[in-house]
Amino acid sequence: MVSKRARVGRNLGTRINDLDSRAMTADIKSRTSDIDVDDITSRIESLEAETSNLNSPNYRAEQDAAYLGNERATAILDAAYVGPGPANVYFTLAPSFELNGPYEWKGQYYPWGNRVVNMVRQNGTWFIEGHTGEMMNPEVGNTQGYGGVGEIKLLNGWKTYSEYNGSNTYVNARMQKLSSGIVVLSGLIQGGTLTSGTTIATLPVGMRPDSTMIFASYNGGNWRGVGISTSGNIYPIINMADSYISLDGIAFPAAGTATWTDLTLANGYTAYNPTTYGNPGYWKDGYGFVWFRGMLVPGTTTSDTVMATLPESVQPFIAEHHTAVSSNAYGCVGASSAGLLWKTGNTGTTYISLANTTIVTSAAMTGTNNWFTPTFQNGWLNYGTSHTSFGLLRRGDGLGMAKGLVRSGTVGSNVRIATIPPRISPSMTCLFPRPAAGAAGRIDVWGHRMVNTDAGMTNLNSGNNGWVSYDGMKWLVGENT
Repeated sequence: MVSKRARVGRNLGTRINDLDSRAMTADIKSRTSDIDVDDITSRIESLEAETSNLNSPNYRAEQDAAYLGNERATAILDAAYVGPGPANVYFTLAPSFELNGPYEWKGQYYPWGNRVVNMVRQNGTWFIEGHTGEMMNPEVGNTQGYGGVGEIKLLNGWKTYSEYNGSNTYVNARMQKLSSGIVVLSGLIQGGTLTSGTTIATLPVGMRPDSTMIFASYNGGNWRGVGISTSGNIYPIINMADSYISLDGIAFPAAGTATWTDLTLANGYTAYNPTTYGNPGYWKDGYGFVWFRGMLVPGTTTSDTVMATLPESVQPFIAEHHTAVSSNAYGCVGASSAGLLWKTGNTGTTYISLANTTIVTSAAMTGTNNWFTPTFQNGWLNYGTSHTSFGLLRRGDGLGMAKGLVRSGTVGSNVRIATIPPRISPSMTCLFPRPAAGAAGRIDVWGHRMVNTDAGMTNLNSGNNGWVSYDGMKWLVGENT
């Protein structure tokens, strides 16, 4: 490959030869008669120095450092980068966006960390010092290579719960797209227009689903559905109660991430408006979890009726109970080796959404998934050996997850079922709609940033303690590492 310096020298020589071969006109003579030879020499030397810099792999870093006046800079990881290992970056203060590197990490790389990183120069060589706390631009999401956590830009009067009533207990409206392509939402909001179909917020391109999805949400003591369209609009599917709405527990593969396989439906169940909600289908991710999309029109509704069969590779390793929206209210989807099951207590027979269902297969119990088993408190127990035991996980991509059917303990707003370690917990408190003995329940997870003794607590705030399910519960882990 010819160096940039050689190309500059060759082009300069070509131009001089061209000039020598032409007859000099009077006009050219008049415009060159006052040229200072020493000045020309100085300019050529400057050009040579610049050409030498262009050949340096640290050129953009050098330009950035010169601009800052020190040896630190900010950069964005290449959107294609999945660590660990050296990374190419864009220097954000450079004259133009050019990919540079690769650069070694001095700090720790985290798959869930911000894609905006701090750079440091040591002995003339640039290194990645670590992830920054810079928020993702809510207007563009990940389309410019950014990652990390971003604020959801709320519309139509909606505010974060903290802004609405001054409480600093709950997570603000946040979003993140993980390296696996999973989008996670979180936050407690209030004060906006409650009418069905009114836009609460619009997710940026790159953080939208393949088809419209309907998720369960906790709405001031009510179980309601929240839709997310392919254009990114978040909206209530029916008029909401005049209270808060929780976005906690909403997670889905971004458009283009999943390769969906159509479900084989059974016992009279059919697809509900597949043009809008997609053909009911499943996708198994690289961590062994199975995600679902689509809505079903109920057929037979006796308890544990099979709605759809599942191939062995995507069956749960043991029986599970998942949050769902059924006819705009409470719902639960069971999962077993028989397939997806209709459960007692589901509301109505208009539709049931599969969007909240995320099955733990036998593959998800092994490999890189290091499940943590917390210690029960206040009389809580695992339901039994025929159902999932209580467990917590921070996946390799950073997604917080839980499993387990638990029973018999004390219900209350400040009564611990167990304690979640800081490395797995959210930053502040999250509220989750969860099935509890065939009816609506609410599980809280208190964040690691809580300054009181509630930090790390998970509790059944309301619901029947005959059983309550953590299966498929997902959250945005706090910024701690």
